[in-house]
Amino acid sequence: MGQFNLNLSTRPFKPYRAANLGLLILFLSLVAVSVWQVYTYQQNSALAASIRPNQQKAKAESERLTKELTALNTKMYSGNAADKYSQVAVLNNILLRKSFSWT
Repeated sequence: MGQFNLNLSTRPFKPYRAANLGLLILFLSLVAVSVWQVYTYQQNSALAASIRPNQQKAKAESERLTKELTALNTKMYSGNAADKYSQVAVLNNILLRKSFSWT
């Protein structure tokens, strides 16, 4: 008759314990890393949620200040203000040349 592997008692057991132990250690380390990643994700999400209202307030304040700056620049460069601005620029250039050391 041919060989049949019907009886496990006729074959010795293969040494799977070392491989299984290595796989168990790898699995446990992967579980530990996964738990740590979930914890840090939740912690960072909570920090971002606590900062978000301040960020929205700062953005609104920035937009308001930008509009105010635009309005002030419009006033400054219109009509007589433009003439005064050019005169101030000329006088500033004269002062800069006067303070320049020629030696």
